[in-house]
Amino acid sequence: MVHLNKTKNIVIENNQILIRDSSKIKALIFGKSIWNYNEMENLLTMLGLQKKNIFHFNFDFTLKDYSYDIAIIDLRKEPSWKKINLDKITSKVPTIVIHDFINNDLDNYIVRSGAYASLSSRELSQINFSRIIKHVIARKKYENSIFNKINVDELSGLLNLRAFNKKLDYFLKEAEFNNIRFALIYLDINNFKFINDSFGHATGDYIIRELSKRLKSCFRKKRYLRKTWRR
Repeated sequence: MVHLNKTKNIVIENNQILIRDSSKIKALIFGKSIWNYNEMENLLTMLGLQKKNIFHFNFDFTLKDYSYDIAIIDLRKEPSWKKINLDKITSKVPTIVIHDFINNDLDNYIVRSGAYASLSSRELSQINFSRIIKHVIARKKYENSIFNKINVDELSGLLNLRAFNKKLDYFLKEAEFNNIRFALIYLDINNFKFINDSFGHATGDYIIRELSKRLKSCFRKKRYLRKTWRR
């Protein structure tokens, strides 16, 4: 029997929770054990994820691509978990931590790292895992919506002044520290005031939206654009 629950955006089949659009989810698995990795991969594919979207790395891997939807850190049979820097993963991708046991030190460490959720080996069932993934992805979408309200210009969809200046300050410090270069490009729309005065602000708004859309299509995801239009 299949039940569709539209409000939760999930399908419940034979008491199993299946995540809608799971075939599009990109997942990272961090851990040393190949056996644990295979177990995680099997659980994820049972939930509808595609094998081509599941990636496995050791803990010493440096994450540079932030386009993943979820990261799973497997600390099972990992006695030296205190030496693992979870922050470098949890600060980039919504993270679930899997562990063998619960103790106060480990629990505090997971909380301080910023992980979204954790599961012990005893809790690692298909239904619990699917619920955790669904909740983590929903939380991330909510956080993104809050971020956009605070940092993104509503008309153009580009970063506002506050967010852009924060990114610019970060790039300046990073460039100085690592002795690297980056480019800052300023573009101007000729006669934009004339367009507003002659054809109305609705036309000016359309041009801003269209130009922003075209600019974003020309840049890779990690390039930052900001609107500085003047009426």
